[in-house]
Parts: sequence; structure tokens; C-alpha cells
Amino acid sequence: MKVYSAGGPKGPVGPNAMTFAGLRQLKGGRALLGLVQVCREMRPSLVKIDGLVDQFRNAPDIRVRYASLLLLDHLLANHSHLKQAPALAPVRSALQKVAEKREKMRYDLLTAMLPKTDLHVHLDGSVRLSTVLDLANRGSISLKQVLADAKSNPAKAAVLKSVPQLKSEPTLEQLSALSQIRGVQPDFLKMLFLGFDFALAVLQTREGLQRAAFELMEDSYREGVMYLSAIIAPCLHQTGTLTYDEIVDATVSGLEEGKKRFGLGWELSLAIYRGVYTKMFPQHPINTMMCAERWSRRFPNQIGIDVVGAEFETPLSAYANVYHRLRQTPVILRAHAGEMPGQAFNITTAASLGIKRVGHGIHLGELSAEEQRRIIDYGMLFEVSPVSNLKCLCVSQDPELNRLGNHQLAGLLDWATLCTDDRTVMMTNNVTQLQQLEADLKLVLFGEGGVSLVPMKLFHNSLRGIGDQLAARQLRAEGQFILQGINGLMELLRDQG
Repeated sequence: MKVYSAGGPKGPVGPNAMTFAGLRQLKGGRALLGLVQVCREMRPSLVKIDGLVDQFRNAPDIRVRYASLLLLDHLLANHSHLKQAPALAPVRSALQKVAEKREKMRYDLLTAMLPKTDLHVHLDGSVRLSTVLDLANRGSISLKQVLADAKSNPAKAAVLKSVPQLKSEPTLEQLSALSQIRGVQPDFLKMLFLGFDFALAVLQTREGLQRAAFELMEDSYREGVMYLSAIIAPCLHQTGTLTYDEIVDATVSGLEEGKKRFGLGWELSLAIYRGVYTKMFPQHPINTMMCAERWSRRFPNQIGIDVVGAEFETPLSAYANVYHRLRQTPVILRAHAGEMPGQAFNITTAASLGIKRVGHGIHLGELSAEEQRRIIDYGMLFEVSPVSNLKCLCVSQDPELNRLGNHQLAGLLDWATLCTDDRTVMMTNNVTQLQQLEADLKLVLFGEGGVSLVPMKLFHNSLRGIGDQLAARQLRAEGQFILQGINGLMELLRDQG
């Protein structure tokens, strides 16, 4: 596997970067690189410990905090006489966790530090379960009744027949068992239905939407995500009094708050649901389209349109009028296509409609070689979510072949980016998914020389899909500083001096 050297941009990181005090002037990847340079030049000492503790506790950048913790652990492992330093008192519990499982913690934190985007994450599939319980309690919403209503819904009754009715409001453990898909389960639809039902029950207010969006930004930030693209379907948030614009405004407010707090860039796509939802809400495609167009004037190249849901119910071509209307606007054109076996023709349709970002698209290989080449030459980006694909039996409908090791991502590496899809329901995140791919698909994350080609390729691929070109250029430069900083950090961690 080809690996990057500890190279990257060589430009100055700041006039005082060789002292801990100088790090306060730096941000993001430059701060990480500056930290590495400071530690490379300083001998083991109480001053070095003081500086690292301060960075771990107070640095605004999460990567600097993670790196400081790893460097502190490394320093103490090789210089035991420093372990009683008074400055360590506030961080001893964190250091103990690292020391107990040093190799795993290094792997986890280094993986979290990798530059990432998440360009495909559904808000209603990514709400913290603790937040679902809290919002239900605050809003006097009975999750017990939500389950009862789902069991009596003719569209869900057969799937949920074996799910026992709750005797009281669920605990966190019960909610997890009911709404999160563990491993590959033939009856995954039970958790899929209930995971979204429970979340949607508390996402009918401004408070719920704003909080869920902010917490999604926070969770993604802790995993090293630098740019996030959330998806909501306004038609599913109207059991209360909110209008489409109020739904979008609440979600954008949460995303903006997360941007100010954590520095992540964001997009928001409004989803049109295929099939049964179009029958239930016949005006929702046109309402969603018009809402996206309105909001794109305020946030050009940050608001998108997406067609989601079961492809076999309605082909993408049924929504051609939506895409034709929006092609000359700043709305980002997206669609779920080629997610399920037998649906690759929707990818071809997407290209014909001017769509360059396809959700999943893992069955591109079903098309002829000529059609595949046309799609690739067109410049399409595939937003691939391997864990979600696996748990929804999208890799293969043959249980013997539906394994992560058979996922189509390996053949799409030049045109794909990695996404989480439905973080909570699928029990995944941006760190564990990468590690699963390394274990099962043999996509190496780190080599002897530092960060490998794979995670950087996935990151750089994603930048092609970001509508805000200035943001994409800034992310590319930031990613290179982070790369150099991680490679320098790994070199320091190998040093036993």
C-alpha cells in the first residue's frame, strides 16, 4: 500500500509556533502541526507536561486535544519520574484510560484525527437516543404510544407483530434494543421502522430539530469531520404546527450554532420521499422543491434537493420535473440511486438530470462497461455508507454474500466518499466505520510512513461534491496540514526517547 511521507505543505505555521504560547495564535491543522513541532524540539520536562495539559484541556481544536493526550501518555510511559507532576491532576483519569488500552486508544484517536467529511447523513436517523428520551419527557410525548401506533399501522403491523408492547416508557437500554440494528439481522426492518418513528416523534418542534442538528454537528466534530451534509424530509416533521420554512429554519439554526461552536461547514438537503409518502402527501414534492429554491437564495450552494426512499417503489425519472426546474439555481442536486440490487438504471437517470452526487450508487457495476465509463467521465460522486448498506441487505440480498468484505466500495474508491447515512439506527460513526473497512475490506488507514492513501483519497474525493468551491479549497489546504501533523505525531509516538 502506498503511504504518504510526513510531507505536505511546508509553509510557516506562525511566528511563535515553536513555543506552547505561540500555539494560541494558530487554528486547526496549523495548530496540530505547531504542537508537533513544539514537542519535537522540547526535551522531556515539567514545562512540557504543563504545556500539553493546557493544550488537552483548552485547545479549541479537537485534533490538538487528542494529540496532546497521546503525547502526554507517551511522555509518561518513557519517563516515569514525571508521573507525579502536579499539573497532571486534572487529566489523570483520561491518561489512565489511554494507558489501560494504549494500542486501541492510539488507533481510535488517530483515526478520529484523520481529515473527513460526511456528505450523507439523515438527521432523523442520527438523533442521540438520550436526546430522544429527554425531548419526549420535556414534551410529554409517550414513546410507549409511538410503539403502539406503529404496531397498529397496516403498513408496519406484519413486520412489528413479534415486537412486544411496552408496559411503561422505555429506558435507554430498551430504546436501543428497539431502534438500533445490531450486526446483520434478517428482521432489520423492525428496528428501521421504530428507530425513525421514535426520533420523528420528538422532531416535530423547533426545539427538537435545532437541538438534533446541533448535536449532530458536535458528534461529527468529535470524530474529525470538517464538513457535514445533513438530510431532512420536511413532510415528516409536520404533525405539529411547523411550516416547511419553519422546519428548515430550525434545522439551519442548529447547524449554524454548530458551525460557530465547532468550526464545521454544513449543507442541508431537503428530501422528497418516493412511493407511499408521495401518495400520502401528494403536494410534498413540489412544496419541497420550492422550499429548497427559497432557502438556496439565502445559502447558495449549501441547500440541496434529494429523492430518497425505496427505489423499487418509484423510479427517479418520476421526479424529472423537479430537477429540470432547479438546474439553473444554486440548489445542490442529489438523489438516492443504485442503492439496491437491480436499481442501477436510476444512476443513469441521475446523470441525465444533471445530478452529480448520488446517494450510495454501489450497484454501478450492473451497468454496461460503456455506461459506467460515461457515468465516471461525467464526474459523478458516490456517497457510500458501507455499514448502512450491509445492515439493509444492500450489498447482496443473498445472506451468504451480504458481508462487508464483499462491499462494492473497493471498486469505487476513485469516485466515492465515505458517509454514515443513519448513525444512530445503524450504530455507526465516522471512526468505527473506517476501522471496520480496514478490518474487512483491507483498506489500510496507516502505514509505516504515516497516513495511507485510502483515507486521504476518500477525503479528497468528497471535496469535488461540495458546492461551495471556496470552502472546498480551504478544506483541501486544511487537510494537508492535518496530514502533515498526524504523520509528525506518529513519528513522535514511535520515538522512545
